[in-house]
Amino acid sequence: MLSAGPIHKRIEIHTQQLLREDDFGSEIYDWAEDKKRWARIIYGTGQERRQAAQESATQPATIVMRHDSYTAAITTDAHRLFFDGVAWDIESIVKRKRDGEVSITATSRTG
Repeated sequence: MLSAGPIHKRIEIHTQQLLREDDFGSEIYDWAEDKKRWARIIYGTGQERRQAAQESATQPATIVMRHDSYTAAITTDAHRLFFDGVAWDIESIVKRKRDGEVSITATSRTG
């Protein structure tokens, strides 16, 4: 069962997609929207924000989505999230099919 709290924020899930090859034959990739899902966003605590600010200009958040075949396949290296006008790098993922949720810890680069 999905834990308490509203799932009301629409987020984009991005994957790396091949744009082209450069003049030397190297592949050039960029992030592009793959899917959208509804999620609950839990921003980091005050302590986490202060610690992140000391380390770099980042904002931590936990993103909770319903477990389905797509969200169960999300990985830290092949996906990233986009919401609130900011790209979020996925740091860790906890997939709880039994509870019906996927919980992702992510950080924004712009804070």
